[in-house]
Amino acid sequence: MRLLRAESMRFWARTLIRWAMVAGLVVAGLVVLGSWSTSTPPPDEVQASMQADFDASVKDWEDNGETYVADCLAAEKADAEELGEPLDYECDEMGPPVWADYAYFATFAGEGLSTVQLSLLLVALLTLGVGVTFVSAEHTSGAIGNWLTFEPRRSRVYWSKVVAAVLGVVPVTVVMVGLIAGGSLWAYDHHGALGRFDLDQDLRPYVEMGFRAAVLALGCAALGAALGSLLRHTAIVIGVVAGWAILVEAVAANVFDAIKPWTLVTSMNAWIQGGTAVYVTECDATDDSGMLCDWVEHPVSQAQGGLILTAVVASIVLASWLVFRRRDVA
Repeated sequence: MRLLRAESMRFWARTLIRWAMVAGLVVAGLVVLGSWSTSTPPPDEVQASMQADFDASVKDWEDNGETYVADCLAAEKADAEELGEPLDYECDEMGPPVWADYAYFATFAGEGLSTVQLSLLLVALLTLGVGVTFVSAEHTSGAIGNWLTFEPRRSRVYWSKVVAAVLGVVPVTVVMVGLIAGGSLWAYDHHGALGRFDLDQDLRPYVEMGFRAAVLALGCAALGAALGSLLRHTAIVIGVVAGWAILVEAVAANVFDAIKPWTLVTSMNAWIQGGTAVYVTECDATDDSGMLCDWVEHPVSQAQGGLILTAVVASIVLASWLVFRRRDVA
């Protein structure tokens, strides 16, 4: 405990870390400000025009809805016969216009929720950077050698740094997640722009999403500390992370569809959102020696995303520990 207290004091003594925390809170405030601006209703004349268009669409459905469904079913049957395979144009899902979908101003169930989910990923990115700079700075400056003179048991030193990085980001993580999730929801609710988001039914899953985002941020802090110890320089860590993001998450995932469900970005989205889906291209040979390709949805569960992220964090943290135990730190 004495060593952990000392590491915690060193954590908060770093000026860069304190400024990073301040920057994180500023970003969270800007997200809420953006939610307030985005959810502000349009002028009355614009709303009146939208309402008139919506009423006209409702009347058109009342007059011609059955015809639209019949035409859809007929087209589905004709195309299926032409291609020689069953088709589903989702004709049975056709229905009257819905105001929440018809209105083109932002609703929390649409743009707002997507913004919150993306912003929560930024919290994890911040804690990753804080963990990296906390540990790598000592390796870069050579201070780690002096610290090991004071405490030669390397395992105790390593784990105290990882735990101190995780505990150190707890306050800013809680505040940022609470501010982004709670502040954005309040802004949309204040303007009556929740859309299909129901406070009675959807609030608990939303709070659970924020909790999972906080857990991800703490895991990223441990990952950052491990990478900082393993690579020993912040610039190198940035290069490795950026290279992975470009080569694997962006390029390879688009070239090889099979790896899309297993990427870190997909796993983080699945973990935070409680499950997600990716679309991959699947092609089959046709009777005329051609190829018929289609987009196929592949669901990715929250459990799968969580297990992948846990495996990545645990393996890197343990690998960094094994290297730190034996590597020359002079």
